[in-house]
Amino acid sequence: MTINNHRGTSGVGTYAIQISKLFGAEAIAAVGTPEKGKRLLSIGADHLVYYREEDVISRVVEITGGEGVDIVLNSVGGDTVQKSIDMLRPGGTLVIIGVVAGSEARVMPRRAYIKGIVITGTAGGNRWELAEALEMVRRGRIEPIIYREYGFEEIPEAHRELEEGRVIGKLLIHVSKR
Repeated sequence: MTINNHRGTSGVGTYAIQISKLFGAEAIAAVGTPEKGKRLLSIGADHLVYYREEDVISRVVEITGGEGVDIVLNSVGGDTVQKSIDMLRPGGTLVIIGVVAGSEARVMPRRAYIKGIVITGTAGGNRWELAEALEMVRRGRIEPIIYREYGFEEIPEAHRELEEGRVIGKLLIHVSKR
């Protein structure tokens, strides 16, 4: 099984790489810089696609030997929805987990139905899934990737770092004094 993750350096992306590996999947992650790529390789990514330099679809298809991936985790939305469909193998699944680039997408449904693609979405898990995820962290099977911790008064700085694309993993905001 192969899984492509459009935002490998996000908090969800770093978790998805690790969970993919726990279940024996091959993890492909999109990344912007070699420095970020090194970090993703260290947590289990098998392949990196440098979305600023490479044609993502061509690279993913090349990595999979022309087959395409089984699953795409898309938290970007916008123009990447059709790209996700195009990189899936026949019978693959597109899971939309966010729309940071925009909630509107131009999609060619014919490509999806000819390939038998399943398109689904989720806004998050339920309490049992959360409990299971926390148990994996407690047992050391998943490592939460924390970029940095901020005080409540530092939220503008945290937001600036997100906008500048410096963050790998999650930011922690403390709402009370430490």
